[in-house]
Amino acid sequence: MANYAIIEIEAGFEVIDVLPGQSAEDAAAARGGALVDPGPYHSFEDANDAMDQLEVVEDDDL
Repeated sequence: MANYAIIEIEAGFEVIDVLPGQSAEDAAAARGGALVDPGPYHSFEDANDAMDQLEVVEDDDL
C-alpha cells in the first residue's frame, strides 16, 4: 500500500504517492519537486487536508 507525501512544484503544492520501499525524498525527486512534508500519510484525504493547511499558512505569510 502506498503512503503519501507533500511536495512543492512550480505550480504549488501537490500530494504524491510514496511507493513501498521508496523514500519520500526519492518520490519527490522523481516528480521534480521539493519535499515539503514527508508524512507519511496513509490516505490521500489525510495528505490533502494537511496540504490545505500548508496553503492557508502560505497565504497568511503574504
